[in-house]
Amino acid sequence: TGTVKAGSSGASSVSMYIHNSNWTVYQYTTTDSSGNFEFALNKNCSSCKVEVSSWGLPSGYFAPAAEEVSVTKGIANSAITINLEAATKTISGTVTMNGDDVAKVAAGTPVTDAYGSCYQSSGNYNYTSFNTSSSGAFSVMVTGGKWKCYLWPNTWPATWAYVDGEFNPDFVKDSTTETATYNLRVEPFNSYIIGTISYPDGSTVGEYGVYIY
Repeated sequence: TGTVKAGSSGASSVSMYIHNSNWTVYQYTTTDSSGNFEFALNKNCSSCKVEVSSWGLPSGYFAPAAEEVSVTKGIANSAITINLEAATKTISGTVTMNGDDVAKVAAGTPVTDAYGSCYQSSGNYNYTSFNTSSSGAFSVMVTGGKWKCYLWPNTWPATWAYVDGEFNPDFVKDSTTETATYNLRVEPFNSYIIGTISYPDGSTVGEYGVYIY
């Protein structure tokens, strides 16, 4: 049993789970309206981990490191408090076009339809996302640690591509404030593939049925 807190308040509807090292013991639950939770394992677990899912957390908060507990069948554990990590780091910047005479796009044109996603590939596996504004700017708050971020068009059909792969903010793992700023440039499309794609029987493939990379 225990409570999940976001700051001084209980965090409701938080998804969480308990498991052992090889996941032969596993149970899922969500917190109630006051942030309280309970697992009823009905079995022993000497080194179980209680983890908070990174999805659906209150705005501005992320999943903390797993709590290790020992469970003895038939004996209630002392209640634990799990504090969500408050975001104190900022990933910000702008997304603009590279110039292209064929596409008739001026260098520095703001990209207003960019969607970005950032996640941690280890530890708490936290995730967040952002969209650019009408000026091509973006800003998103995260916690300390290493992040992997990706950028895509948010409209279809797309008119540009980000060709530089991922960008990788790296913050100190503490509660101090830090900012990582990225001024990203994307390539406008200046040519198009036009045609029809058909099945062997001659019928045409439906909308979104084929992706060309």
